[in-house]
Amino acid sequence: MKGRRQAVLAIGAGMLAGPLSCAVRAQGARTARIGIFGPGSAAGNAEWLVSFAGQMRALGYVEGRNLTIEARWVEGGGDALPRLAAELLALNVDVIVAVQTPFALAAKRATATIPIVMAPTADPVATGLVASLARPGGNVTGVSAAVGELAGKTLELLKDMMPAARRIGVLANADDSFTRIFLEHVEAAGRRLGVTLMVHAVRGPDQLEAAVETLAKARVDALVVQPSLPQRRVAELAQRHRLPAGAPGQLFSNVGGLLSYSSSREEQAHLAAYYVDRIMKGAKPADLPVQQPRKFEIALNLKSAKEIGLAVPPAFLARVDRVFE
Repeated sequence: MKGRRQAVLAIGAGMLAGPLSCAVRAQGARTARIGIFGPGSAAGNAEWLVSFAGQMRALGYVEGRNLTIEARWVEGGGDALPRLAAELLALNVDVIVAVQTPFALAAKRATATIPIVMAPTADPVATGLVASLARPGGNVTGVSAAVGELAGKTLELLKDMMPAARRIGVLANADDSFTRIFLEHVEAAGRRLGVTLMVHAVRGPDQLEAAVETLAKARVDALVVQPSLPQRRVAELAQRHRLPAGAPGQLFSNVGGLLSYSSSREEQAHLAAYYVDRIMKGAKPADLPVQQPRKFEIALNLKSAKEIGLAVPPAFLARVDRVFE
């Protein structure tokens, strides 16, 4: 089927093995110690890590030789974020790569000196991560994902897949500084599509089960999920209540959610490596303009569709870029 390709979720040193390039030899003896800080688990982010490490290798950095990666992943974040940020600082990392807005904000609160690369975050100007896209200022730069617009597009895709849907639940993260912008875009899409939205904001993972159950009892036809919530847990709850759910972040379909719409995670990882390399070579984050991704993908978890008894229209399936089965 046109545009379809399978996810590869393996990671290991063997995948990145091969002869050293001239660029590697030119790096000298110094080891780059990179902290990675984001949502989910090592398994759920394996493909992202492969892309990041592969691009770092292309730029001359090889794990075990002149590159050390210290990753800290967590479902849900919350109180764990300051502690994990402090762990990375204690390891004397050269750069922190932060995936998603809450993680970048936690890193910024933890340090004003260690460079932070967003990979990506949502609207970094509105959330106070950078002064502007062209001139970030401070110690933060990287990739800005248009998550607000992606959230509205996620709702549109759910409606395209389920034309009869009239009531859509929205699961929001009350602890995320980006939530207001996220909801503005979803609500604008809802008005445009003529659907009724039921918004339920939660504080912490302990409130997720009751929130999804409430929306299911309200007989919503589908669910839009804010990506800073624990993706795997939300996917499990949506499956239990047979709710078609979508999120503006590819990790969601990767861990069992039905639908994702996001910038390419491979592109995100490659751009993150580009910034790390520039910083390791002496560039200051304040002088590196924030970039926006150019490739966007629809991902669909067909196993999840089968488990909730959803028949995906062939015309919609033909538009999908990544299929998880």
